[in-house]
Amino acid sequence: MLDLIGMLRSTFIDAPKPVRGMPQLYDSLSKSLPDSAFFYITASPFPLAPFLNNFLDTTFPTATGPIFTQNLTVVNPVDVINFIQGGDKEGYKLSVIDRLKSYYPGKKWLAIGDSTQKDPEVYAKA
Repeated sequence: MLDLIGMLRSTFIDAPKPVRGMPQLYDSLSKSLPDSAFFYITASPFPLAPFLNNFLDTTFPTATGPIFTQNLTVVNPVDVINFIQGGDKEGYKLSVIDRLKSYYPGKKWLAIGDSTQKDPEVYAKA
């Protein structure tokens, strides 16, 4: 429950802050790999997309790209409860990565993430 409260506070109350050095890294990648494309995959729900878009646009202006968020509707209470309890973040991210890989066969990928949504485990499986 404390993780949920912390996540809600950091999402809706605290001002977002990038990890130190990441804006410079993304800027360097976008300049040194001119044909690169950035895809952002998050297990966050779709209603947070505008907030995430604003953060990415202002923090990583040279590394813009689409954001893939999870669908979350309040039509099915079981889905909402599952999402609050953590859901299947790993499965969701793997399905998005698999879909992107099918759209761009032969494309080389560089995956950057953190440990809050099991990114290292997801990237290892992908």
